[in-house]
Formats: sequence, structure tokens, C-alpha cells
Amino acid sequence: MELTQDRLNFILDEPLFTDTDWSIVIVPNATIDDLDEVDIVKEKVMFKKIHSRIPAAEVNAWSVEEFQSNAGVMIDGGITRAAIILLGKPVSVFKLRPAVVRVTWSLRDENQDVVDYEHFTTPFILTVDQILAKLHNLTMREMPEHHTTI
Repeated sequence: MELTQDRLNFILDEPLFTDTDWSIVIVPNATIDDLDEVDIVKEKVMFKKIHSRIPAAEVNAWSVEEFQSNAGVMIDGGITRAAIILLGKPVSVFKLRPAVVRVTWSLRDENQDVVDYEHFTTPFILTVDQILAKLHNLTMREMPEHHTTI
């Protein structure tokens, strides 16, 4: 496609920001079954910790759908992209195509060559702990050129 002046002007006139939050868009054909039960348990623990003003017994009495709506990842009965990313079963991520939902951890040597790596995907509510466990700072020691060993 040729980049005409009209096309260039159209591109340059496009707004940089829109009012639509990508994460709250409802995923077509996604159901509560696309969410992992173990992740929902962790989400509920985290929710009760953050929203301590809501009695735990009340939160525990909510249905899964009611809880997801109160947590803001289910809107009008629809599963949002955020719900799939945070709580979705690994197979459910394909419902977000063409988006790629993956974090890659990599370890580089002093020459910035990758010496190890691992890819992580949904559910991020649990994999974030796995990713954090991989992060560390290497201790770098620079010795003087003419050092003696005792």
C-alpha cells in the first residue's frame, strides 16, 4: 500500500490515547470455565486482604460470578481480558488472539548474551511469584589488575 499524503495525514491525526481500556473488553465466548479454580482461591485471599472492610464471611458467601463482578474482572456477566490474563487457564489465552500474553525472563552474561530464559503465560496471578523468584542481582566483583592472594 502506498503511503499517500492523505494516508499520512490520517495516521498523524489519529488520537494517541482512546477512552477504551483494552483490559476491560469482554472476551467473546469466554465463560467462567475459562478461569482456573486455584487462581480464584488466591484472588479471593488477596481480595479479602485488600478489602478488609468487607467481612470475610460476606466475601466467602459470594458465588464465583458475584465475586468476579465485585473484583472488577467480570462486567455484566462477561469475562474481561483482564480476567483471562490474571486468572485464565493456559488454554484460555488463545481467546485473546492476536494478543500475545507472555512474559519472558532471561539471564544475560557480562556480554549481554542470553545464557538462560523461560517463558511464562497465564494465569499471571500465580506466575508472577514464579517470575519474581527468578529475579536476582548477580554480585559483580572487579579485582585490581595486580592483586595478590593471601
